[in-house]
Amino acid sequence: MQSTPRILIVEHDRIAGESLLQTLSRHGYAAEAVRSAGEAIDAIERTRFVPTQAPFGVVIADQDVSGVNKGVGLVRQLHQDWPAVVPILISGYRKVEAAVQAMRLGAADYLLKPIVETELLDAAQRASQRHLLIVERELAQEVVAKPVEHAPESDGGQDGWRPMPLSEAMKAPERRILLAALEANGWNRGRTAEQLDINRTTLYKKIRQHRLDEPA
Repeated sequence: MQSTPRILIVEHDRIAGESLLQTLSRHGYAAEAVRSAGEAIDAIERTRFVPTQAPFGVVIADQDVSGVNKGVGLVRQLHQDWPAVVPILISGYRKVEAAVQAMRLGAADYLLKPIVETELLDAAQRASQRHLLIVERELAQEVVAKPVEHAPESDGGQDGWRPMPLSEAMKAPERRILLAALEANGWNRGRTAEQLDINRTTLYKKIRQHRLDEPA
């Protein structure tokens, strides 16, 4: 059974970073917190040269951290240089464009502050699962002749993981982005579809799929 990957928290607010660190640690995650994108890159690089330190598999980054064009820039760099490291973007504002861009670059989720503990833990679990699946695929590609051994199913606890279809894992973050975009555009479907770069028919289907009802 594969262990839960380490999580790196990138949060410029020290108190907020410590709160995330305490929550994740309390639920069995090995986590570390830094306060800028530059420190995050240094921390990820450091594990390459220190054999006793396990590499980070998930990065939870505040959209407003300093350096590398802020949080989305960090997500982009992770996508380019460390594709097995799965990012989660968090923000105190409904920045729909940033959310869409982050998801296209491989972010597992986009969470709005104040962070709800259950949403944080769900996002951490999904990102951890995706990281482990990416690592598994990379190992399978390195040893083509060796059959891929799938990780056994668990009860969903923090000591194990249960693979799920990517479409299922993406439902919660997609719903949050759709809702944020609709609210930001006053529930104008045309502007929302244009902002999300999808056609109106697709938007209507997703609204029905996620049961998003316009407030009365």
